[in-house]
Amino acid sequence: MFESEVVLTEKQKMRKVMIEDKDKVKEAIKHMTPSDIFALFDEDDSGLISFEEFRKMLPFLDIAISDAKALRYFRMCDTDGSGEIDIDEFQVALFACDPTSGNPVGFKPSGNLTPMDAFELFDEDQSGFLDEDEYRYAMEYLKVNASDELLEDEFFKADYNLLGMIDYEEFRDIFIRVCDVRLELEARGIDTPSLIRKKTLRRMLREVLLAEETRERRALAETRRYKKWVLAIRDTKRIMQKAEFRAYYELRSALDAAGHVYVLGTGAYGQFNGPGFDKMATKKFQFEHFQRVVELWKDRVQPQQLVDRLRARRRVEEQEEKRDEERTATGIGAIAREMAKKKLAIDPYAEALESPFAGLQVALNTASLWGRRVYQVALSENVIFALADTGEVFSWGGNSYWWHEIQPDSIFQRQWRGDTTARSQLLLGTKNKQLPPDPSLAADFDRMSPEDQLAERVKTVAKYFNVWMPPPNPAERMLFLEKDILPRVDYDATKFALECRGKRIAEATKLELVTQLHEDIVLEKRLLGEKAHKAIREIETQVGALLKRKKDKMAQKFLQKIEEMWRPLREVQAEARATQIAKQVTQQHEETLRVETQYQAWRRRTAQKREDLSGGNARAKSHKEGLEITIIGATPRAADVTTPRGAEAALQIAAGSAHAALIHRTGELYTWGVGTSGRLGLDVANAGDPQADAATPTLVQTLAERPVVRVSCGFNHTAAIVAGGDLYVWGSTAAGKCGLGTVVRSEECFCSVPTRLSLGSESRRARKVSCGAAHTAVVTESGQLYVFGCGDGGRLGLGPGRYDTHFAPVLVECLLHESVASVSCGNSTTIVCTEVTREWVGDVEDRHRRYTGGKLYVAGSSNVFGRQIDQFEHIFIRADPRFRNKTRQRSAPSDNDPFESPSSPQEEVCVKQVSAGFQHVAMVSAEGELYCWGNNRSGCCGQPLSQVFVPEPTSVPVFYTRPINLALGQRAYQSSTYSQREARYAVNGRKDGRGVKKCTCTQQEAQPWIEIDLGRMAVVDRILVWNRTDEPTDKDQPRDLYSARLFPCWLMLGRDPFPSEANVASLKDGLRNAVCRAKFTENKRVSIWRLPSNAQGRYIRLQLEQYQSLSVAEIEVFGYWGYNSGVGRVSFACAGREVTAAVVRPSHDPRDVEAAYRRAVYADAFNADVLRQFETYALEYDKVGRGDVLLPPAGAYQASNAMAERPVSSSGAFKHCPICQGVDRCEACVLLQTFNHEIHNIPPAVGGKRPRLEHISDYLYNHNKPPLEPIVVPRAARPSKWELRKQALRDRFSFARFFFPKQTAFVKAEDALSTDPKELMTALEFMQRTSVSHENASAGSSEAQGALERENTAIIPDFEPIDVDDDVPGAKTLLRTQSANAADEEASQSTRGTMQLHRKPHLHGYGDNRKVRMEVGDILPGGQVVKPAFPKSVVQQIEEHAKLREMRESQDPRDRKAKADARKVARKAKHLSK
Repeated sequence: MFESEVVLTEKQKMRKVMIEDKDKVKEAIKHMTPSDIFALFDEDDSGLISFEEFRKMLPFLDIAISDAKALRYFRMCDTDGSGEIDIDEFQVALFACDPTSGNPVGFKPSGNLTPMDAFELFDEDQSGFLDEDEYRYAMEYLKVNASDELLEDEFFKADYNLLGMIDYEEFRDIFIRVCDVRLELEARGIDTPSLIRKKTLRRMLREVLLAEETRERRALAETRRYKKWVLAIRDTKRIMQKAEFRAYYELRSALDAAGHVYVLGTGAYGQFNGPGFDKMATKKFQFEHFQRVVELWKDRVQPQQLVDRLRARRRVEEQEEKRDEERTATGIGAIAREMAKKKLAIDPYAEALESPFAGLQVALNTASLWGRRVYQVALSENVIFALADTGEVFSWGGNSYWWHEIQPDSIFQRQWRGDTTARSQLLLGTKNKQLPPDPSLAADFDRMSPEDQLAERVKTVAKYFNVWMPPPNPAERMLFLEKDILPRVDYDATKFALECRGKRIAEATKLELVTQLHEDIVLEKRLLGEKAHKAIREIETQVGALLKRKKDKMAQKFLQKIEEMWRPLREVQAEARATQIAKQVTQQHEETLRVETQYQAWRRRTAQKREDLSGGNARAKSHKEGLEITIIGATPRAADVTTPRGAEAALQIAAGSAHAALIHRTGELYTWGVGTSGRLGLDVANAGDPQADAATPTLVQTLAERPVVRVSCGFNHTAAIVAGGDLYVWGSTAAGKCGLGTVVRSEECFCSVPTRLSLGSESRRARKVSCGAAHTAVVTESGQLYVFGCGDGGRLGLGPGRYDTHFAPVLVECLLHESVASVSCGNSTTIVCTEVTREWVGDVEDRHRRYTGGKLYVAGSSNVFGRQIDQFEHIFIRADPRFRNKTRQRSAPSDNDPFESPSSPQEEVCVKQVSAGFQHVAMVSAEGELYCWGNNRSGCCGQPLSQVFVPEPTSVPVFYTRPINLALGQRAYQSSTYSQREARYAVNGRKDGRGVKKCTCTQQEAQPWIEIDLGRMAVVDRILVWNRTDEPTDKDQPRDLYSARLFPCWLMLGRDPFPSEANVASLKDGLRNAVCRAKFTENKRVSIWRLPSNAQGRYIRLQLEQYQSLSVAEIEVFGYWGYNSGVGRVSFACAGREVTAAVVRPSHDPRDVEAAYRRAVYADAFNADVLRQFETYALEYDKVGRGDVLLPPAGAYQASNAMAERPVSSSGAFKHCPICQGVDRCEACVLLQTFNHEIHNIPPAVGGKRPRLEHISDYLYNHNKPPLEPIVVPRAARPSKWELRKQALRDRFSFARFFFPKQTAFVKAEDALSTDPKELMTALEFMQRTSVSHENASAGSSEAQGALERENTAIIPDFEPIDVDDDVPGAKTLLRTQSANAADEEASQSTRGTMQLHRKPHLHGYGDNRKVRMEVGDILPGGQVVKPAFPKSVVQQIEEHAKLREMRESQDPRDRKAKADARKVARKAKHLSK
């Protein structure tokens, strides 16, 4: 890549467009979630947004506010004062600015500067006061056009107490007096008369400012409440999210246990990639919660959508973990952090990120077959059939019409032509399928979807206020309504409309107001009529105009008219609402009852139809016609979904190019589809027409008396094997594929009647048969293979040069030495596999059975195998994937190359089933692996689309793969080493263990250990520990002297390295931190540990329990790399034209089914409602129900201690829990233990059902919301009017100071903290913030004394001394006080302050001044106590706090305590001396 070529991510592209086209970015942001917006403006990708990034973001969100207001909101959201906010704090900021669905008071920030903005901007220490310099800066920021003398005069008029500071109310009053009042009112959209007094304008501006501040304070109070709620539920969300994914995982595993079907590739025309069911139902039963099953399936086969959904959550979790490291927490937060550290069994993000389905083409429409116990599939050209072990047949697919335009004179102009082509309709059984109902919206509002109801509400209210605009793009209707129409609806106008109708709205979002107003409008139109509704609207407009002109009495008269019209409506509305609430409760109970009744009826109906093997009188036909067999649709384009019937159960199904056949449980053969060339064999049934089509399965009457055991369909011919081994063929005889002899050589002909075919001169019995496009192959009971038909491309495998057409069965002599078990004929290939047997191998202790045989032989053209194979050739597939591409050979094994050791057998994969497709083949091994080979068009071989051709049999990684020895050649280390017998000898592949020279060995020490590092995370299936086998040479010693040293021992799997020490403490720590563990006490040659399902880890440790030396021959760790072990074992596969269908077999062990159900319903009761609709789990639902019997007793947890440990069984698993494994608590147990008290307080659902996780989360999030805390407004203590007059008289008559000493007016604390004059809705509370030293902050003997000091305290900036008037009353007393404390001057240099006193405060700068120095603690003439104040920035405060914390942490705790006690004694002595 050239240097100028830079690959930009989507985020970088958007940031580039942000500079060039802001409007385009605004439109794109409308489609984004808050998380996406946060990530877009997080330019450094730190997970945090600074103020500059926050300020840059606001214009793109259509939030036009000043920098001062933006800084206010940013500071409010910045909880820790770090200068950056995270995603949760960012959502809090959006809540404050969004009146539609955010704050419930309708507040939206204005772009106008307000006094509050400037005041809080320049109040750097956030004390609630501004000094003179800050006051001047604030006025300059507000662009007040006033002289310095005027500003100074106003400041000292407001500073009654001579503190040198003013509070906000004083600042606001000054702003109103000095600003351009008319300009400020016009900026806020208020028209002002030209002839009006300035005093009136100021009063109007004051009222406007008070109204703005009232709403903003209420909105900020709600925002702070929302912020506390978000922070409070953050840890609860962590626990809930883990529990929800545990329930998600267990439901998925339970469905896997009932079988599933995967379709790789889309077909030649994309016919197998059509849409699936959104909901699934028969005529009498609705499959509940089917959307959940579809969602699980999509997350599995298309993991990218799950990755995108979890990526933002993972980023937030990582950021929270970093913040949690910096702060300590207890309670729920500690539990959540404990769970994060343990890294429990499942990691959804890592699992989705490393999913083997990524990059593969897997169909989404087979979700309806999940859990249906499918065990066989068949592929035609355009349709796929699936057969369940209960006998029902499912179908889906179908090719669409390739033309789209219909001519005016076409018959399709008058009747529906169907979803698929006519040939596909024959196979799908949809020949007479009715036109689906029109999906247009219903007229009834109650029957609309929630999205449509919201759209109707917004449209009605927008038309009411005349702001409605039709959406330009119907596809983005809801986005247009939310982002364009709703902002046009004024919050105050909507609230006023409701108030005119007698509604009192305390607090509500705009959406809630729109909902209420829509209800009123509909009621008015319905009961009063359109004319009365318009009259109410006109009266409402007049009332609004009258109130603006202060004509309240006239407005009340008009409101009385609306009241008279609405009085009866209000009664009707109240009654209707009560009825609606009762109706909702009744509907909820009735819906629950309906679901339960339908479920029970469905169970009874299904059981009856399963047991009815006769087919019923209504459906029974004559023996000549056979039964009416129904094909069940698996997608909307197929047939309808019906209840399965036992009388229609099938045993096998096969499909050709355009026809299909199935074997009924009675042995009858049914065929349907295209009948050209007599391929259906219905010569007698179709009124003498041998080539007639059949739209439904029809009985082949010729074979009605001969039970059919095998059937196969080719391109246009069919073959069947009946009981006794006789072979019958029919259909097209072209190219000799029916084997009827040379009679068909001369001209094209067909055979429409099933005809018996002899195999060789001895007429051997047939066991398997397969029909290809132009040839046929048969396997006899003796294991011989016969082929006949076209020999082009070597497909018959008879040898080089033998490409002729064979019109009779020919024995394949090159396979006479093998016993052929199965054969499959494709378009131009033939593949066979031999018999699979099981034999015992190994010594006494390691004796086990393994598969042998199953050899694969292939023959055919090069477009499949990469080269033409004229004679059947053995294809060797190595069992270990690491050896498949290993071509180099050595004469002898080497110690440095464990892969070449003789203990690594070159086992061959045993193939049990084969299927040849159009240009690729599929093989299923005896272990359940799926291998594909050939052309990979549309991903039919299960490989990425980038790989066009698969040159050799390659396993499909999404399914089961043979676990490999992950420890072979990996890094190993041990606690100590004896005689250079290092730990690497335990992972070299040699298991004989004869002698210490072939084993690893440690020194004799306490609890020795050996540990293996796999290098990365893996799913471990089992671990084998091979003991040494040598014996002591001294015959007097026990024979097991060496081997017994290994026991007792512990085997542990962990995600993190274990402790490096060798002692009892390291053993206990290792057991505590292990994901799972096992103890071995019996002396064996090989100890096998089968780990729990999906056990993930990286480190394996073997540690002894006693003082001894540790010696092992080999440690084998079998598993899979990554976080996934495949979705299951494949039992059957079928290859077609650019498609492969694979069946993952259901579990046949009832114990596995029971365990899967118990785990799923223990994780979430919702899973029981889903699983009970599958016949596999119906009986389990009857036994266990929704999991109530699995829950621990109510007293099993200690409600008083959320961290209390649960009782543990002897095996290490927690009691009562079917999920817990090893030593870790599962996510469900953590949830139940943490919120035990809250969960037991949740009201039971309808019918006393156990609450689901969604109900638990709603209750935990909303039941304990924090209370609304009022906004605090600091106020200074102010004198009364009489005291101000006394002060004026004292200043005017100088002799009065001898009789009235100057004092500051005393105001009680409760008076100073009273509410403001306009009786705002928020209470006023004052808590002065100031930066003081740690020693002065803790001074004071009681809370009352501290309150008195705060009341009479002056905040003195630590600046240079300023001159003070000599003749100020009380100045000499102050000097005497300072002289008395001269002895302490040197010791208190760091706590000194200065004060500027004025004889005439309103005439600053006049008179003779001189400097007077004061100390902290001195009493001023007004009675205040001097205290220091150090206005510092947030960064300085954080730095000083960090330094202080580091200094304290570096000290010894005992020294810190002694120093603290000494400081307390010194402060008390100083206080007493004062």
